[in-house]
Amino acid sequence: MASEILELWGRDPLECIRELLGDPLLDGYIDYAPRRDYVDVSRTERLYSEYATGDHMWSTQAKLPDGATLAAVILASDKTQLSMFRGDKSAWPVYLSLANIHKEVRRKPTERSMVLLGYLPTSKLQLGLSNAERSIRQHEVFHHCISALLHPMHQATRDGVLMVCGDGLERRIHPVLVSYVADHPEQCMIVTCRQNRCPRCSIQPEERGTPVVGSTRDPTSILQVGLNSPDERSFRREMKALGLLPIAYPFWSNLLVTNIFEAMTPDLLHELHKGLFKDHLVKWTMDILDVQQLDERYKSLSPHHGLLAFPHGISKIEQWTGTEYKNMEKTFCAAIAGLVPSAVQRAARALIDFIYLSQYPQHSDRTLSLLDASWQEFHSFKAVFRDLPSCHGFDFPKMHKANHNTEAIRSRGTLDGYSTELPEHLHKSQAKQLYRAGNKKDPFRHMSKALRRDAAVEKFCRYLHWLQGMGDMDRRESTSLLLEDTCVRFGVEQGDDDAWGKPLPSLVTQQRRDALRCPPAEKTEHRLPRAAKYPHWSIEQVQIKFNAGSFLLGLKAFIATNYVDCKWIPALQDRISAHEMVRLVLPPLAGEREAWRITAHCRPPQIEPTLRGDSKPKRFDTALMKEICSITLSGHSIAVLRIVFQLPSQAGLPDLQLAYVEWYTDPVPSSQAGRMYQVTRMRDEKGLARGEVVHVQSIARTCHLVAFSDRSLADGDAPLTRIVAPEKLWVNPHIDLHFFASYVM
Repeated sequence: MASEILELWGRDPLECIRELLGDPLLDGYIDYAPRRDYVDVSRTERLYSEYATGDHMWSTQAKLPDGATLAAVILASDKTQLSMFRGDKSAWPVYLSLANIHKEVRRKPTERSMVLLGYLPTSKLQLGLSNAERSIRQHEVFHHCISALLHPMHQATRDGVLMVCGDGLERRIHPVLVSYVADHPEQCMIVTCRQNRCPRCSIQPEERGTPVVGSTRDPTSILQVGLNSPDERSFRREMKALGLLPIAYPFWSNLLVTNIFEAMTPDLLHELHKGLFKDHLVKWTMDILDVQQLDERYKSLSPHHGLLAFPHGISKIEQWTGTEYKNMEKTFCAAIAGLVPSAVQRAARALIDFIYLSQYPQHSDRTLSLLDASWQEFHSFKAVFRDLPSCHGFDFPKMHKANHNTEAIRSRGTLDGYSTELPEHLHKSQAKQLYRAGNKKDPFRHMSKALRRDAAVEKFCRYLHWLQGMGDMDRRESTSLLLEDTCVRFGVEQGDDDAWGKPLPSLVTQQRRDALRCPPAEKTEHRLPRAAKYPHWSIEQVQIKFNAGSFLLGLKAFIATNYVDCKWIPALQDRISAHEMVRLVLPPLAGEREAWRITAHCRPPQIEPTLRGDSKPKRFDTALMKEICSITLSGHSIAVLRIVFQLPSQAGLPDLQLAYVEWYTDPVPSSQAGRMYQVTRMRDEKGLARGEVVHVQSIARTCHLVAFSDRSLADGDAPLTRIVAPEKLWVNPHIDLHFFASYVM
């Protein structure tokens, strides 16, 4: 029988764990014991964020000896192509990280908290085998290689290994595999199930389209099937009845404590953004509406900070990435409003709400109930897609796997710490750039040597960073007191660089790490550019340039109301300094420590063209204002940001940062357009836009409005009408996660 020699490149996983736990730069970002977080001191509502806040760490810790410290191992693997234009060279990296490390640090490639464990062989096994037999042999090779990589962990899980951690203490570490991050085909390979089955539970294929879950598979009983089968034919038959492949010795057969089926954590990228949204919801919706109309909607959407523009629509895009999926989600409900029946709109809104809720960095029992409610609402409206040409039923694996999101969050913390986006990003520095830097001969030997040199330099430079930080002990002691979250804790302890060759933490990275040690900001910061874009412009010029005819009246009213002793009366010839943007630093979401940064623009039409011959179009963003509002959006009103300016020194007033805004009416909920809120322009008795001068600090954040014609909302088959100056607009609820979590849900 023909044979083939395969190469497996790997590291000792215990050394990887020792490297991560012993990194002093990660001190303060590692949980050594489980804890329970609550909303308040009454302890009635749990909070889930890090792995340590979930139930799994508690149950696993109880299975370990007294005094043991759990090292919650995360594995991730994904095959990637190395050659671009010719050849068929690929790599299969395996990465290792620890769920003990805070996810906000863990998912940053520059923090080096996920390390390369090895390269799996990628041979196609061209040995004259049938397709079915070749598939089984490839599965067996995979499991044999992973078993070889993890072999040093077997005894360490049982007996423990003494390791010095980043805080200087020595602990007895017991490594346990708690999560394996992979896409659906690889998850099926890991747990040896067939690709039409769920990797977590034993639900039958015909029940996958319902919002129910089956019983969790038991690894012990599955391994017992192989031991009790009298021959290979009986073994294959029994495994097929269970929806599994006939792999007698999977790598997890020797892993203590680990239930590999529960370790299949949901993947936001492939299961939600790409799976449910792009591959199914978008295709189903395109069967209902006119694709040209949808393209026109995406072409005409107004800009917003962080929103990717689709200048040619979405139907012509050939290469999709996670960036396109996410940006399409931001405006999908707004783009299809009025073009589809209300049931389709409700189904799309429910599914996108579910996707956004699944991305929360911190969940409570209340938000988990909202997650379940959105999923149930989608199932109640999904029948509207059943008879479409692109809909082949709802009993596909990714539809079912979303049922496990709530369970996974309660068990292992929020899902943003287990996405495949990080390992896919690491392919660039850990495989592709290394391959292209060599001569393509014996590439893995060259790549391994380059990685060893790279790691040696990185370790030394991280030591220098740590040594530099030790020089200011007072700063370290003061910041260590700020590690406590604002929530109440009860537990055992309270406590992209693109170019290869730049793996070291930059000064910016170090500053960001120090910023994470500080308590999160509670208020929005407003920052104007140091130099005004339009300095010393007359008020008359500003009114004409910014199309703000009532600006002078609004400024007079502001001074008369707020500074009654001011003797300066503004006139058209008086000069002010106008800006075309204001930067907002928003408080982080619950469960995060980094602030959100967005920019609000008020840019008039450009007169002089740029060097390339074009000019920037005018842009006046809409903003949520801290004004009393009787309807939702957390009591905020909406206005157009028309001018951001500062008064001259002769006004005799403090150095004020002011803005002139034009108001919309209070948001009104509607049963149309996916329950989005509708606003209209406020007009005075002369028909002019009702404006007002306010402090810049009155701006809570930006929001995104979209415009539809009444005809398109009334008749889904009517052509889209382009509106130059729309009166009725709709508040986009999904423009970003911060807006959705803070003002919508």
